[in-house]
Amino acid sequence: MRAVLLLTAGGVTAWLGGPPLAALIGFRLPAWHAALLVVAALAVTLLTRGLPRPPETGPVPAGRVRREPSPRTPGGVSTWERRLRAGAKDAARFELTVRDHLRPLVESRLRRHRELTLEHARDVLGTELHTLLTRPVTAVPDEAALARMITRIEEI
Repeated sequence: MRAVLLLTAGGVTAWLGGPPLAALIGFRLPAWHAALLVVAALAVTLLTRGLPRPPETGPVPAGRVRREPSPRTPGGVSTWERRLRAGAKDAARFELTVRDHLRPLVESRLRRHRELTLEHARDVLGTELHTLLTRPVTAVPDEAALARMITRIEEI
């Protein structure tokens, strides 16, 4: 509705004001030509405003887009370091920041390489790692235990 009002207002304004303005600069312009030009310009403007914007090509400001780096990249290593630091003392935090990110990784590896589900992989994972991934975390594992579990995950 707004577009129709804008087009009508532009057309009427151009019809009435176009010929006198054209005469001021030395042109002879029929009223319907002026109205047609303004309506066409407004229509193009209104149509292009509704089109999706192309993606930005320049650098994205920090904090605007947050992407998780791949665990296989140096950026992924720092992500895991932050997660481990955040969950080092608090079991609930460890569960959210570490365990909940390890679990899909382990499930994917088990499916791909062993055709197993997490629930049926106690022998492959070992009791310690299987318990960490399938039960609520009550205590944060120490560094040595966590290192053993990570090594086990890499062996899958």
